[in-house]
Amino acid sequence: MTKNEKPGSILTFGGYNVEKFAKEGLKESDVKWFDIDKQNMQYWSIPMGGDQISLGSGPNSTAKISSSNVILDSGLSYALIPSHDIKVMMQLLNDKYGLSCARDQFDVEQNGGNLAFPTCSGCNKTNYDKVEDFKFKLGGQDFVMPKSSFLHMRDHNKFSDEESEMCNLVLAQSDMDTSGSASGASFFGEGGSQNWLLGD
Repeated sequence: MTKNEKPGSILTFGGYNVEKFAKEGLKESDVKWFDIDKQNMQYWSIPMGGDQISLGSGPNSTAKISSSNVILDSGLSYALIPSHDIKVMMQLLNDKYGLSCARDQFDVEQNGGNLAFPTCSGCNKTNYDKVEDFKFKLGGQDFVMPKSSFLHMRDHNKFSDEESEMCNLVLAQSDMDTSGSASGASFFGEGGSQNWLLGD
């Protein structure tokens, strides 16, 4: 789609180009397809197909979550998780790796209780390296949330030789109301249906 000899953009009808949106090396067989929730057509909403989340294997690795759907939002760069589920995830991190995660009270007050990322103490490099990926169901299929997408080590303290003991849990607590209305979603409504909102 260009009038000169230089390569221009490409418009594809009835298909897609894996090389343009998937990680390098992935093939057509790596693309996963899901049926959207026909009861929630207002969003790209996918039933989870399971009520368990796991963190690695062995003791204290699995817990029950309350959410039933995941809403996909390519304009979001992190995840919004209902309060019950994010507490479950923080408890798993504590039980398995000794990470104590909590939302900073100042951030909570500044953000009205929402979009305040928890900080995790006891998160030195040794503990951080041990943390595994979260696993849950999406459309009944196993899905992985890699550690790099939800847990970030804080920078080394440049004013001392001490190793950082803190991490940021890049998951925002949000009880999103997706019950459906003419005006759209109330992202921070109380008592709304329980849905995860996942960015890319």
